Amino acid sequence: MPHSSHGNRTKRKRKNSNPTKNARYKAYESPNKVPPKMATGGGELVNEVNREEGDLDNLKKTSGNIGNSIGALRKTTEEVKGQIHDIQRAQSYMDDTITDLQCRSMRDNLLFFGLAEYRGENRENCSNLIDDFCEAELGIKEVGQHIERAHRLGKRNIQSENPRPIVVKSSTYRMREKVREQTRRLAGTHFNIQEQFPKKVQEKRKQLIPIMKKARRNRKMATLVKDKLYIDGVEYIPGTAETEDTRM
Repeated sequence: MPHSSHGNRTKRKRKNSNPTKNARYKAYESPNKVPPKMATGGGELVNEVNREEGDLDNLKKTSGNIGNSIGALRKTTEEVKGQIHDIQRAQSYMDDTITDLQCRSMRDNLLFFGLAEYRGENRENCSNLIDDFCEAELGIKEVGQHIERAHRLGKRNIQSENPRPIVVKSSTYRMREKVREQTRRLAGTHFNIQEQFPKKVQEKRKQLIPIMKKARRNRKMATLVKDKLYIDGVEYIPGTAETEDTRM
């Protein structure tokens, strides 16, 4: 029995030989506590995570600001496009208005081509030259009395053999049309008479005249009014099937 009792005391002493270690171990086992070293490292990790989250929030804010800036830029771009479109429309309207005013100012004008140009020292009298030409070539007398102004166009080129055209402004539209209607009598000669138009209109007419002649060869009724061509009563518009069929 004594031996047995001593053995039991020995076992009890071994069991409780290091109570501080056991207490610390038990403390580690607690679910609500963290070892000192781990607690220190965990705090740094938490701080790092917080910093990353802060950077992420800043990045989101920056992205949002960039998105707003892009949206504002797109809106501004659309507004600028709209303004450019309005300016282009206004410019086109102004160009058309100026061209119309120029056409009106040239309404009573005719251009005479092929009349020999006086190259002497004295200034030639274009009104008398046109009066003589109309009487001799067109059979119309006293045209000079209805001429308000007549002069050569452009600067004189001594090296050129081609005479400059003469622009004639009639005092009455009636006399201007009387002269223009007799232009057919100049067929087969080197003379020609044309209406005067602004440069923009004249360039468009040059493109339409060959089409008008082709339509007439095909026995179509073709009329050129300023910068518009009408074939059998239908305005010719390049690229449309209707007008292409009309002029064939």
